[in-house]
Amino acid sequence: MISNREKSLLARAGITKKELLIAGHYARAALLGNKASKKFLIDAGIPPRQEKASGTLTDIAGGFLVPAQIEQSIISLRDNFGILRQFASILTMGSDERSWPRRVTGATANFVQAENTAITESQLSFDEIRLITKKAAASIRLSNELYEDETVALGAWFILEISAAFARKEDDCGFAGDGTSAYGGIRGICNLLVDGGHNAGKAGATAGNSSLDKINATDLSNMMGLLPSYAWPNARWCCSGPGVGLCLARLAAAAGGNIGVAPDGLAFMGFPISIVPSMPGSGSQVGKIVIAFGDLSLAVALGSRGGVTVRNSQDRYLDSDQTIVRGTERFDVVCANMGDNTNAGAIVGLTATA
Repeated sequence: MISNREKSLLARAGITKKELLIAGHYARAALLGNKASKKFLIDAGIPPRQEKASGTLTDIAGGFLVPAQIEQSIISLRDNFGILRQFASILTMGSDERSWPRRVTGATANFVQAENTAITESQLSFDEIRLITKKAAASIRLSNELYEDETVALGAWFILEISAAFARKEDDCGFAGDGTSAYGGIRGICNLLVDGGHNAGKAGATAGNSSLDKINATDLSNMMGLLPSYAWPNARWCCSGPGVGLCLARLAAAAGGNIGVAPDGLAFMGFPISIVPSMPGSGSQVGKIVIAFGDLSLAVALGSRGGVTVRNSQDRYLDSDQTIVRGTERFDVVCANMGDNTNAGAIVGLTATA
């Protein structure tokens, strides 16, 4: 059965029961080899499209391209799950590489001193942001008996699991990425702000404020004061769940109020909050970015390439009567406007201090 929470998530993404039914039959046909489900898909004009194996593990012989109807559901849910998918700049990539021109300096206006005198010229300048896709995979196990009679529930399980896994990986890279292979070489906001090359966008908390439960209102206002004026109209808070509870909610209560409500969730001081699980939680976090504030659409570019492919194997976990399912996607995240040691970028951060 589908839980109330799952129903809410699916409804928010606009996914219908019919789409879940198709997804369930797809999972049965492509992943479990169910003949009745194969016939259902063929009759509906959407048979599973098999892809030849290439560079996969030996126990996963091939893959099935996810039909457009199901892929759109996965994309819709991923866009609702993921913070970056909702608020960063999303760039569709027609190939594995894409260059994105970025305006560095713009035109300036000058007074004309007198008639027939030369007007001072200003020069636009641009640099380039380069996106190179990385391939991410999500592997999950499916009991071969669990959903024998629950086609819609199987469809919901399939869509929810794949969507959540991809959204979490993208956010992990965009916020916590340290440039290692675990993050596809991507460096995220929290890593960049403490690397010594983006100091203008980093505020240190008051001495002794080493954890979220000690951060005070002055610490937050000092950080907010670093944000350039152009990034204020769409600014938001970014922090973990403990960041909301231990810091923002505590400070709101101390001021005689509560965490507010924004159109897309919670709010603090009139600005919406995005809860990012990969950001620091409870306990000492000295030297780490515990809370960030700014406009993600101006700070981060997420390149999205191609669709979703699913591969499966019924042999690897034969002894436990389970099928392993692996979904893959290709994307890149570039934190493109983080400033430098002189000027802050479109998002700034607060570090805990010993």
